[in-house]
Amino acid sequence: MLSKILILILIIFFYGCSDKELTEEEIEIKTPIIIEARNYINNEQWINAENILKKILIDKPQYTRAHLDLAIIYQQYLTNYINSIYHYNRYLELNPLSEKNIFINEQINNLNEELALSFYKNNNRAEETKETNVTNSTNFILKENPTKNIMKYRIKDGDTLSKIARKFYNDPMKYDIIVDANNNIENSEDIKIGQIIIIPE
Repeated sequence: MLSKILILILIIFFYGCSDKELTEEEIEIKTPIIIEARNYINNEQWINAENILKKILIDKPQYTRAHLDLAIIYQQYLTNYINSIYHYNRYLELNPLSEKNIFINEQINNLNEELALSFYKNNNRAEETKETNVTNSTNFILKENPTKNIMKYRIKDGDTLSKIARKFYNDPMKYDIIVDANNNIENSEDIKIGQIIIIPE
């Protein structure tokens, strides 16, 4: 009788311990739909894995493993850093005591740095394109209308009306022709870099 009680206690102890040892994430991993998503991941079918994981989170938004897998897929394979950060953060909210939290916070910091760098590069590229377009379209003389015998000129660094007059009329003293042709110029000093002026022929 004593041996039967002892065996029963041991069975309860072992089964009880094994249930307690399983974390929620370990339980999630054993669900069929997570197994299906993991199979897609193992076979590097990232789009299929993404679709299944998103479907899981519609039904079970508390599944931390789905958030973690999506975060990794967006970070490493589908290159969507904003979505990756979102899913890493959801994982941390749902599983604040996870052993992975230090690693995940490092990944979030890396992704934020990548986004900042990308934003900086895109801004610089846009500025360079803008400057190139301005240079190509306005840094040289343009005929506005050949029948009117008028040209446009964009003021560059170091320009004076005398220098411009020498360039177009071979006489620096003819700057008054330019002043007369431009209502926004009152005297020889009244010009700014980037300003477009009319040069009568």
